[in-house]
Amino acid sequence: MIATAGTERLCEANDTSALVILYRGQLVTERYWGIGDADAATDVASIQKSIVGILAGSLIEAGTIALDSPASTWLGRRWSKAPLELESRITVRHLMSMTSGLDRELTAFHEPGAAWQYNTTAYHQLRRLVEEASNENIGSLYYRVIGSFAGTTSVTWKPRRNSMDPHGRPLIAMHSTARDLARIGLLVADGLCRDKREIYPGASRFLEEALRPSSAHNPAYGLLWWLPRNRSAVLPEQPPATTHDPQSHSDQSIVSVGPPDLVAAYGASGQKLYVSREAKVVVVITTPHQPVRHFDPAFDNELWCRLSNTGCRT
Repeated sequence: MIATAGTERLCEANDTSALVILYRGQLVTERYWGIGDADAATDVASIQKSIVGILAGSLIEAGTIALDSPASTWLGRRWSKAPLELESRITVRHLMSMTSGLDRELTAFHEPGAAWQYNTTAYHQLRRLVEEASNENIGSLYYRVIGSFAGTTSVTWKPRRNSMDPHGRPLIAMHSTARDLARIGLLVADGLCRDKREIYPGASRFLEEALRPSSAHNPAYGLLWWLPRNRSAVLPEQPPATTHDPQSHSDQSIVSVGPPDLVAAYGASGQKLYVSREAKVVVVITTPHQPVRHFDPAFDNELWCRLSNTGCRT
């Protein structure tokens, strides 16, 4: 069992809007503070990356796209600002593993696959690729692949105000309630299955691929999912990381306690979706959108100390 009272106090003291915890598929905690309430759908920021990763998996398992095929197959020429020869070697896998070699302006700073750098702009090219390959907008694809299975009713996708990529295309925001994020997390905890049926053929196989390290450059990152228990984590605000530069890595994990198989989707300002399939736990935390926590290992370790009732202090 997990402990919740201390977790609630920690979240209340740390600018949290919503806390939802599921254990063995059952709701054990649902708390709201400040502007949070059960019906409040918020921009979940980069949590959407992990959701879109599952959508990309549906196309990969169907054979519509391939992880190691050039992104240009679906995005066309000059989707980036890299030289065409280099652009042609950037694959779907590079975009999903944050190893495209592109900077936030979509210009080249490394060979594809040679370095890890968190890149929201490049991710949005993947989101566009998924739409192009499926011939559906992201909202329609989400509902067909995930929403109809998870039973979510609040999830919407819409342009983020005053937010464009380097080509002037609007970036898209995913809005959801904390409850619906927990429903998505429950699908992940169940191996992308509902009533023992995969949400798409090969979903469980793809999930295994997505939840293992996708490059040696950052062992704490899978295919658009974080692996917070893995050591040598490289965080979004850190410089590009390569296996040849020991200075670009620390020996730390994002979370040093809790279930060994813990995976996470993180968003700006401290939005969090944690899932442990082994412990059958789903934890959702949403916060007001302001420049507060994004990655805060001290908070996350304290959170899992309290959930695990280990009494540790970091």
